[in-house]
Amino acid sequence: MAATAPGEGALTIDALPQELLAAVLHWVDSPTLLGAVPRVCRRWRDVRRLMTDVHLHISVSTPLFKTSTQLPTNGALMSFLVQISQHFGSVTHLSFSGQLDIPSPWSNAEAGRVSLAEVMTTIAERFPALISIHLGGVFRYNHGDLCAMLERLPQLVAISEFCEGRAEDDVVAEVVKRCPKLQHIDMSANMDGFRGGAVQSLTTCKHLVSVNLSGQSSIDDAAMKCLASSGLPLKAVLCSGCDRITDEGVVAVAEAFTLTRVSFKETSITDVGVRRLAETQPALKSVAVGALLTWDQRDGTALTAAALIALVDHCPNLTSVGFTHVRDFKLDQAVTHLARRLKGLVRVDLGGSAITDVSLDALATHAAALVEVGLDQCEYITDSGVAALAASASVRDVSVSWCDSLTTAAAEAFARRMARTGPLN
Repeated sequence: MAATAPGEGALTIDALPQELLAAVLHWVDSPTLLGAVPRVCRRWRDVRRLMTDVHLHISVSTPLFKTSTQLPTNGALMSFLVQISQHFGSVTHLSFSGQLDIPSPWSNAEAGRVSLAEVMTTIAERFPALISIHLGGVFRYNHGDLCAMLERLPQLVAISEFCEGRAEDDVVAEVVKRCPKLQHIDMSANMDGFRGGAVQSLTTCKHLVSVNLSGQSSIDDAAMKCLASSGLPLKAVLCSGCDRITDEGVVAVAEAFTLTRVSFKETSITDVGVRRLAETQPALKSVAVGALLTWDQRDGTALTAAALIALVDHCPNLTSVGFTHVRDFKLDQAVTHLARRLKGLVRVDLGGSAITDVSLDALATHAAALVEVGLDQCEYITDSGVAALAASASVRDVSVSWCDSLTTAAAEAFARRMARTGPLN
């Protein structure tokens, strides 16, 4: 590209900061071309080194558009935030994911690198219309900075994964205090650390309709009962991986709310809890339950095919069903029942369960709206069943990791399908 003479006003690639140039070059998917980058000049050599840093993904939404990008860390983050705020003053949703390689509040900031406090301040100052923020577990920040940011964003209705690495109850209390309009809160980033105080704080969010506590090892039946007695207008309760939750906690939640989405995978739930959930929640659209995994991932005896049949019979509006790590060899019959009855089924996850090709044939034949199928660790399915799914006109996304009975014939079946209809996931 020809250089632009001073004063002409046009922007050339030479005028880009190194961080933004690295962001552009990240779209180059040829190893050969990327290998040539350091040989262009000294500046491009430095840019190539910068590209090996950890990176951050950012998504931005306004009422009129949505965009996402991947940035090198350091100054590129601040440049991106400033430019977006200048051109689009009404950003409503901001999402971070990946890993942010900038100094923690307790470290010495390196030259040319921004601090987390600066990031938080910039967000609060430049995005006054923000109503939703997803911190993606990337920020290991001083919670004083988080609270200072939220103090200036009282209109937030959704916040997620704001507690990675530091999960004290008082942090949740401060978030709730500063965001009285919260409707959706996701505390699933941290695997432990919350106690009863965190759930108690949530009960003061009078507009809360969705709560995600997945992976919190301290969440138990008492926490579920606390939610159940809160009087909140909850529509979604997600508690996957909370292994201390039993039927008692599930029933308390089921009898307290009118829910459209629940998740109790990898909990201590049994057929009793699932059956009561099904009987009390006819409006459910999305449900995920699954057996508690043991060290060899072979438990699954507390849930049976009867639980899945109960969900199908009592919840006719289901569009997404997860029924994972269930070791009942009568499950094929239940999956066939599901495929025939749930005409609006779009997604099903049967990972780790004792299904065979009979289930896959039923899904391919009867589930006309099915798009996504999860079959990870389903050891009894074969190439024949997967080929039947590949022939389904609606299925676009199939996961078959750790299915040891499959061979290259399964991949070939999908290759033939893609040759006819285009890419699949």
